[in-house]
Amino acid sequence: MITPKILPEFLHSSDDAYDNTYIAVLAKILRIICVFITLTASSLYITVVSFNPEVIPTEYIIFIAKSRATVPSNSFLEVVIMEVISEILREFLFRVPNKIGPAIGIASAIIIGQTAVAAGLFSPLMMIII
Repeated sequence: MITPKILPEFLHSSDDAYDNTYIAVLAKILRIICVFITLTASSLYITVVSFNPEVIPTEYIIFIAKSRATVPSNSFLEVVIMEVISEILREFLFRVPNKIGPAIGIASAIIIGQTAVAAGLFSPLMMIII
């Protein structure tokens, strides 16, 4: 159903035609910024943590190193696993009834995230990025 579409069509909302022009333009710019952040945040994290830690200040590198000290896997594997878990949660929310879906999704994301960080499987910064 989505094959004959291009990216700008996904960024367009029908509400834009009925809202104030300035609000519609601001909402579209915000959508573009959010897509850019979504597509690049995890890859930038891997790049900075694994390959170029000298690009951020020393106190932040020390903080990141302390938060990653208990994590058993490298940053790439951590990102891949977190992306898979977030996609599983997203698919789960599509299959649950609309009345309880958002509540279950938020609660499960918080519980799974807190448990994974407490167990030392993922760093807290990774949870924020994903």
